[in-house]
Amino acid sequence: MTAMSSPGGLLAASVVALGDGPFGTPGDLLARLKLPVPAPRIFSVKTRSNELAFPTADGEIKLVMWFENGTWEPPIGNSSPRENAPTVIGVAVTGPNGLAFDAPASSAPLVVDGDGPPRRFTVWDHFAYFEQGTPATPWSLTRWLGRAPFHRTLAEQKALEDALILISHQIAGGATDVQAVLTREFAARAVAPHRYDFAAGTLEAPSATSLKATWTGPTLLTKFFAEQRVTMLVTSFANNAGQRSVPIQLDGFTIHPSRYYIRHPDMQEAEMGDASAARFSELSINVVPGQKRRDTPTGRPPPPT
Repeated sequence: MTAMSSPGGLLAASVVALGDGPFGTPGDLLARLKLPVPAPRIFSVKTRSNELAFPTADGEIKLVMWFENGTWEPPIGNSSPRENAPTVIGVAVTGPNGLAFDAPASSAPLVVDGDGPPRRFTVWDHFAYFEQGTPATPWSLTRWLGRAPFHRTLAEQKALEDALILISHQIAGGATDVQAVLTREFAARAVAPHRYDFAAGTLEAPSATSLKATWTGPTLLTKFFAEQRVTMLVTSFANNAGQRSVPIQLDGFTIHPSRYYIRHPDMQEAEMGDASAARFSELSINVVPGQKRRDTPTGRPPPPT
């Protein structure tokens, strides 16, 4: 693989050369990349990451390191983050404008639908992700130990959404044991008792009457809600459990929207609007035998009583 001889291209090539890891601590990684430890260091508690900036002749280059859970702790109050030899599990370098790379013949395209417009990557070698960028948009080269959290194909997303539709149809048809449905329909995807991996996310049945779906990134469920004839997600300060999203009561089961947003990524569980435009990270279903669908005249789920 060859890269442009620009500072960004050389750094990106160094990230590719890290191979399958391990990456070690931030100090280990920076030493391997022949980079200093600059200031300031921008930490994100939410994503357990550290962003560093390096000025170059071609513009500012940014490097982000993601840490393994449990090896880095968020700060207490106004103190600095508590670092205890954090282990790096992912690294990305980003630069301004486009960057030309010659990807190996084994590479494959990956389109990721998440926040904003779809992102288009070239992926290879367990797992290197290159986003070329344009003269007006940044490029990025990302490397993870294993599959990156954002790595999900449209086919994988469709498989998980179709599974939710199948399960909802079986419950509406009289099935009352979600664990039995999962065992019967998706045994090949089992990774633990009552837990099934779809790559784009997981389905888990903690009990016979409860199902939890999670996604590796914000995901549209347009087809699922169309199948349920649900057009709106409603929120209310009167709802319990600290969630503002109102449960959706359907034939035989109730949908709990859990974690989603429609327009603002920071407004999880707090937005009211078109169900087909909502991007979900988590959704739960509870089986309620004998329950009948309850809609308001407008087609929206009912307000809490």
